[in-house]
Amino acid sequence: MPETINELEAFNVFVDDELGGLNGMTLQQALEEFLACRKSVEAIRDKLKQAHSESDRDESKPLDVESLKREVRKRLEAESITD
Repeated sequence: MPETINELEAFNVFVDDELGGLNGMTLQQALEEFLACRKSVEAIRDKLKQAHSESDRDESKPLDVESLKREVRKRLEAESITD
């Protein structure tokens, strides 16, 4: 059974592991970073749940790596990123 932690414990882990301590940040700034990170994680979880549901309904398809690379290159070119 995975260990569950409360929000305060998760925040402390985030500050220590992700930020390497406060490093001159105020507690408010660290909290804002933590909340933004949690929001991103929740968005990813939602996308994964949706993808899993689509797969369960046989609505998914194999990953087309070449198409994905073309799309990334197109986006990078649009932003004038060449490296």
